[in-house]
Amino acid sequence: GIQAGMGGTGSGRKKAGGREAGKRSLPEGVAQGQEGGVQRTKQQKVGGDAAADQEEYVVDYIVSEALRNGKTCFEVKWKGFPAEANTWEPIEHLVGCEEYIDEFREQKKIRDAEFQQELAKKREEKAQRQREAAQAASAEAAARRVAEKEAAAAAAEGNKSAEASPKQRGEPSKKTSPWWQFGNKEGADEDYIHCNVMMDDGKGGFVLCDRKIKCKDGISGLRNHVESVHKREYARVLNEIKAAEASSKTPEKAAQLKLDALPKQSREHLHRLLARWIAKARRPQVLVEDETFVDFVREVSQGSYVPPDRRTLMKHVILLANEGRENLKKVAAKLQEQGIKGSAAIDIWGDDEVSLLGACLYFIDDEWNLREMLLAADPFETERHTGDNIKDRTAQILQEAGLGEAGDVTETLHAITCDNASNMIKGLVQDHVRLGCGAHTVQLSVKIGYKLTDIAATIVKMKGVSKFFRKSTGAMGVGGLHNCQVKLGLPKGKPPRSIDVRWSSQQTQFEWFLKNRDAVRNYHARHGAEAQRASEIYNIGLQMGDQDDRIILQMTAVMKPLQKWTVFIQGSTYPTICSILPSIYSVISGMAPTKPLLIDLGDDEDPYYIAVPDLHPDVRKARIAVYHDLLDRFVENIDPLQKRVWIISTFFHPSLKSFAFLEGCEFITNVSDLKSCALLELRSEWRKWKPKQPEAQLNLSDPGAGGSSAPALSLKSQYKAASGGAGMLGALLGRTSKPSVAGVTTQRDELQEYLDEPEVQDADVDILMWWKVHETKWPHLAKMVKQWLATPASSGGVERVFSAAGVFHGPLQKSAQGDTLEAELFAKFNVD
Repeated sequence: GIQAGMGGTGSGRKKAGGREAGKRSLPEGVAQGQEGGVQRTKQQKVGGDAAADQEEYVVDYIVSEALRNGKTCFEVKWKGFPAEANTWEPIEHLVGCEEYIDEFREQKKIRDAEFQQELAKKREEKAQRQREAAQAASAEAAARRVAEKEAAAAAAEGNKSAEASPKQRGEPSKKTSPWWQFGNKEGADEDYIHCNVMMDDGKGGFVLCDRKIKCKDGISGLRNHVESVHKREYARVLNEIKAAEASSKTPEKAAQLKLDALPKQSREHLHRLLARWIAKARRPQVLVEDETFVDFVREVSQGSYVPPDRRTLMKHVILLANEGRENLKKVAAKLQEQGIKGSAAIDIWGDDEVSLLGACLYFIDDEWNLREMLLAADPFETERHTGDNIKDRTAQILQEAGLGEAGDVTETLHAITCDNASNMIKGLVQDHVRLGCGAHTVQLSVKIGYKLTDIAATIVKMKGVSKFFRKSTGAMGVGGLHNCQVKLGLPKGKPPRSIDVRWSSQQTQFEWFLKNRDAVRNYHARHGAEAQRASEIYNIGLQMGDQDDRIILQMTAVMKPLQKWTVFIQGSTYPTICSILPSIYSVISGMAPTKPLLIDLGDDEDPYYIAVPDLHPDVRKARIAVYHDLLDRFVENIDPLQKRVWIISTFFHPSLKSFAFLEGCEFITNVSDLKSCALLELRSEWRKWKPKQPEAQLNLSDPGAGGSSAPALSLKSQYKAASGGAGMLGALLGRTSKPSVAGVTTQRDELQEYLDEPEVQDADVDILMWWKVHETKWPHLAKMVKQWLATPASSGGVERVFSAAGVFHGPLQKSAQGDTLEAELFAKFNVD
């Protein structure tokens, strides 16, 4: 027989070809049906061997492999069952099925190799097309130059004036000719010039032409090059020359034109300012091609300035992006000089055929301002988003930013915050201290409450109503809704869109329906035909029932504390890491299933409570489910390293360092033991930062208290060394005995002085300003605080970068590729 795992046994049978099909005997009390492959049921007992009575399931083949809850799992297709009955099974449940696993992995290798071959083939075909186009253009330009030389030689035979100087012939000089705007002199060679026109790179982006052209005999070489290679620029300049000639026919116009003409340096400066404004304001680059915008700028500048074309604009965006990258490298160098590590947040974004790996750097500057800079918005559409690829790209990003040497970027950052996707965990946890995004973790808990039957039905209705009013305009659609809102004294507006990946948008939709309930009902009463049509089209009824109103009211109240917490924790201009633990504990405590539900609608209504028995049954279930899931994710089964970061950071909040907030948390036991363990963790980290003591003052009972024999460890290795495997967070992980504090030095130092300082009573104190005032008092501790408080509690900063990328990649600029978006984002976020 074949051992099938899950605590049960299985048997095998021969298939055609001599291959054994894996069979699966489910253990006592289980049967197929839920994720993971089992659900509880009653055990059959009809005498005989109990194992013989168990139903067997035969493995057909392995569908896919993934990392789920930290374990390698396989999606199993069961023989005789449809694909909908597939289950995810950990590898230990598939003992005896190694042949299926090996076959799946071998096929996966073949598919991956074929994918890479196809991708390489497409890249080579595209490169070949670009080479052929470049060769054709070069040949055409060469033929044109030959023809022009022959014509010039023929003309020179009978025209002696051809030997006259450009000034004698009345041609423009180097200082006034418009053709010189396309050239830059570089190096000491005065006889050559480099073309500075931005041209298509064949990938939807732009690249600098940089052709070296001889200019000793005048502008003809540069003009010929622009005419043959950059036809669009050539036509534009010709039109400008014609317009200038037409406007200069009268003496007044000629005088004004000469007066208003801008020198090249001023024009380039204005181009740079325009590029900066477009990047900062997230405007599409095609704006410079809009005739009304160009006319407006001409009118405002009285004809002295004309906006650049898109290629020239992109050149200045790239220059700004390079400036942003240099600013980033300067910050990285300064942090390393100060001996402080920055922190980062990382996420992945995709839109159509464009994908970016985004990363932001966080640090506290000399003026105690929390700063956020773009580390990268790396194009990521040509690679699979696996953990190994994320790891390699992250290492490359850190090296390019000046954080770490080539081949070694291990723990060059204090910590990295990202979402809880398995590929992110696999890619970042090996080389860095990885923190889960607090907002994403809460979203996973909230979604559990939204899945209950009656709540899900109400959400479907709300989404349908929102879709109807967003698509139906005029008096019979959203216009009719606006009329109903005005008559009820409500502000005009349509229902907000609910986005599945952002649970807070569902809460916003709840709040809108709560305020506009009567307006929607009035619309239904006045426009019955339209309401019926909406019901047929969107499978909804615009008439929201009393049960829906009850669910909306109560779910809004249940989720409101979590919504406020999520908004707070996604901030990037103030420290959040030191507040995540006390704030989420407060929210969880307030959601205890035994407590009445607070209804606080704001406005002019007084808050009131609803007793637990009076709650809608599904709302009550949702509240319990979310409460226990939050306990599991933030209290009981949290990663020890992550909780260590949260605990130590909390000490640096001057109004929370006493951990008094634990007293009101009924789910925390042995508060005094927890405080002692937390203090030991803080002291173990402080040993890396405090100044060395003279040998005569060293306390030998305090291991690592000072001296060169105790090298500073990284956060990850320090935790392992100080914790001895189980960790000093024993109380947080279930240890109830009070740890011994023997051996801890009693010598007063900066940390002890800070802890002895009276706790600030104002919970809304400006933390960074408080530390700025006390920096001179505790300089070494303040340096440690700068590193720890810069850590973001969520990846909200990267989400804001992706929001800007979505605008840049909007309908007016949909063809923009990853490199173009990255340059625009660096210009927006890293240039003052």
